[in-house]
Amino acid sequence: MSCPACLAVCREVPKACASTGIVWETNVHAISPLVDFASHDQKNRWLPVIANGGLAALALTEPSAVSDATGMKTTFREDEDEIVVNGSKIFITNGDVADIIVLFGKWAELGDGRDAISVA
Repeated sequence: MSCPACLAVCREVPKACASTGIVWETNVHAISPLVDFASHDQKNRWLPVIANGGLAALALTEPSAVSDATGMKTTFREDEDEIVVNGSKIFITNGDVADIIVLFGKWAELGDGRDAISVA
């Protein structure tokens, strides 16, 4: 969907139902990092779930940083072939019904700055 079409939907859906508008807009915001930054294999794995009616959640908000991504404390680190996540999130819209959760954190080895921010 083009950006103007997406914005039109974001304006129109809440006119009929504000709750549906929030769920739809959260879904769009959650999959945006996948569309923009995921590898070809990751897109092939996750985007068909959404295209077939699945929902995504955006796990960004933290108790101490609220929605300020630069202030979040959740970290990622590699441990052989796994990613270890350390941190907590709150207020994850769609979280209880999501098929995919896009989790924001910082790569521990990159420090605590903006450049360390990523999704898992």
